[in-house]
Amino acid sequence: MRPTPLAQLPLPNIPALLPNIPGGQPNLLPVNALAAPLRVEMVMWLNSRPTPAAPETLNLYWNKQCVHSKTWEAPIEEEELFVEVPVEHLVDGEHEVFYEVVLGDGNPAYCEPLPITIDLAPPELPQDNAIHFPEEVIQDGVSDRYLKAHDDLLLGSIAPYDDAAPGDVVKIYWGEVPDAKTSTVVDRYTLTPQDLGQPLRARISGTDIRDSGEGGRWAWYGVQDRAGNLEHFSIPKSLYARATPRGRVLPAPTLVEAEGGASRSILRPNMAAQGATVRIPDSADIGPNESIEVFWGKPGEEGSYKPQPLQPDARLYHVPPEFVAIHIGKQIELYYELTERETEKSPAHTLTVDNVDHLPTPQSDAIDAGILNLTRLGTGKASLHSAIWPFIATSQFIKIELYGRSAADGSNLRTQVGEKAVVSTQGRIELGEIDKDKLALYKRDETLRIEASISFDSQKSWQPMPIIFPLLVD
Repeated sequence: MRPTPLAQLPLPNIPALLPNIPGGQPNLLPVNALAAPLRVEMVMWLNSRPTPAAPETLNLYWNKQCVHSKTWEAPIEEEELFVEVPVEHLVDGEHEVFYEVVLGDGNPAYCEPLPITIDLAPPELPQDNAIHFPEEVIQDGVSDRYLKAHDDLLLGSIAPYDDAAPGDVVKIYWGEVPDAKTSTVVDRYTLTPQDLGQPLRARISGTDIRDSGEGGRWAWYGVQDRAGNLEHFSIPKSLYARATPRGRVLPAPTLVEAEGGASRSILRPNMAAQGATVRIPDSADIGPNESIEVFWGKPGEEGSYKPQPLQPDARLYHVPPEFVAIHIGKQIELYYELTERETEKSPAHTLTVDNVDHLPTPQSDAIDAGILNLTRLGTGKASLHSAIWPFIATSQFIKIELYGRSAADGSNLRTQVGEKAVVSTQGRIELGEIDKDKLALYKRDETLRIEASISFDSQKSWQPMPIIFPLLVD
């Protein structure tokens, strides 16, 4: 159990908090965490020697009110280092939590207040909240001809709602009856700051429409906020489906290493470290002399690729690992075309390539026992390094950012350290160097947040490595 200097206590850890997202409510508590006392954890502090004559006390403050205290008269065990916020304090609104440690000599120390958000208000949809579909579909139904002319997709528009927030989840439903329990979720996405105030999409694939059969169908959507409040549903829209092809069947391809259904799946990148395998279903009506082209992404877009068959006449096509890595954290469409006769295109399979699990934690020789000492750094720099990660390649990039409080005025400060290309794929990977001058911009005796991220796609997006929080001292 590594002690923390009493002069400046670190922020507490609240396991139930949701991860912060860009533009989202800070330090949001999910509603399913509000039914029981909220556990607040902390690390051991220095100079702890509680005795009956000199006990030590830990006080937890919620909105400046002490809501829980613990006192020790004997050495403290690590599993005892927590306090709880009673349920009656877990109400809707913005809150602050901090804790105080009082040593046996009466000396108190505090951590900085940590803001907490509790949101018990579910999203409110506008009065006119049905999905808006093209008039052609309303009048004539969803036909095979319509889908072929529109990339095998039925697209609708959803009016924006006033209290939309990043992290809200939108689900599109399709079914024989307007009942979420018996219908299919055919699309789902999470709102970002760029979505706010804009019409939202309703996307229903031709595969989902055909799989549900022909006849009267209903389309609607539901919205659930990031806190997990009750999902709110739109007014269902009635449509007629008659999308069954009258010609041959060309089902969408699938990915052997992915998990999911015929039209969409999720790939855990670690399952495709040696590459991925696109499969054309055996049910596809393809003649022996027809030429097949398989597409991994749309041609011309970054990361697109035309896989080659693993063996002649096989319906398995290999995708090298570097073309998997470039799509990490994104969606990609898989499809194939028959080109022997007039070109015929299969429905697209939507593949979501998940983020990489278990990226290595950055390390630094300048950090000793969780402490980054500027004096010991001398005139040098703090170098960061790590072990190798899945799909590592010299086409990738690393960036480092610092976040903490300014030594000048105590305000929040974020510093871009820089970006660099990966130059080695073996052994110890050098992530970058932090100049002492940049470190000196931050307040001493406080934790400094060091964030390293990896870009698999030429710096268009970044995958965060585990964050490290050294204590910065002189």
